[in-house]
Amino acid sequence: MEREIGMFPRTNTTELMDALDMYNEPSPDLTADFVEKAIDEINTESELAALFAEVDTKAWEIACEVSDFDEGAEECERATADLKVWFALADKLRNKIFEILRAEGVEIPDTNQITVLEPFMKRNGFYDANGWWTETRYQK
Repeated sequence: MEREIGMFPRTNTTELMDALDMYNEPSPDLTADFVEKAIDEINTESELAALFAEVDTKAWEIACEVSDFDEGAEECERATADLKVWFALADKLRNKIFEILRAEGVEIPDTNQITVLEPFMKRNGFYDANGWWTETRYQK
């Protein structure tokens, strides 16, 4: 059963869910502006988990790209700026997840937060595939 999140406004999130492509690769069309707007339209835990998975994966992909560039190169500077934006969005979504977990009486540790994040993601259809959130339907 889908859990509604009372703290989020009720709106149509069809656009949000249609924009997410959850098989390992984040949607190339996903923009930071879209995510900022989508955060305010999340109605359910599964929507929150899906958006977090997408954004977190995109942030880590950019982190991998940054290491491919020469330090100081224009591409490196641009990727580093993008990296900060995407990790800030992932943190914002992670904090929303933590709000839900705290309301359920879960204590959020200062380190090793995966221990509380992973069960939340699992109950919403995602598993940790070596650092990448992937839908459980693709789990081998």
